[in-house]
Amino acid sequence: MFVMQRISVFAGLLAGVIFLAAALWLDLRREHRRRRFARNVDALLNQQDQQKHRYVDIQEEQFKRAA
Repeated sequence: MFVMQRISVFAGLLAGVIFLAAALWLDLRREHRRRRFARNVDALLNQQDQQKHRYVDIQEEQFKRAA
C-alpha cells in the first residue's frame, strides 16, 4: 500500500519537474527569438538610415552642381 503511494508521489514530482524544465526551455527559446528579431529590426533600420543619408548626400551634390 505504501509502495503505491510512493510511486504515485514520485511520478507526480517527476511530471512536475519535467513540466517546469519544459516551461523554462520554451521561455529561453522565446527570449532567444525575441533578441534575434530585435537585432534584425535594428539592422534593417540602420540600413535604411544609411540609405537615406546617401540619398541626402546625392541631393546636396546635385544642388551644388545646379548652383
